[in-house]
Amino acid sequence: PKKHHALMIDYCIDRFSDGGEEVAVKVFALENLSNLLVFYPEISGEIRSLIEIEVPRSSVALKARCRQVLKRMNKIDQF
Repeated sequence: PKKHHALMIDYCIDRFSDGGEEVAVKVFALENLSNLLVFYPEISGEIRSLIEIEVPRSSVALKARCRQVLKRMNKIDQF
């Protein structure tokens, strides 16, 4: 439900930016954040910043997901 979106955004940001979190959890958090961009395009700047910070120290799988999310974000930004 929409009433829980803010809580979900905060939780996903915390999980994605947690250095000790498992890769699968980070990927899932990033995917959820990208899905919420449809409702809250104003968080795209924060997500981009998080990705820029996380990519240099991340695994190949997480880097790939970050690229996919950035492509999706660029498409959303065009509209």
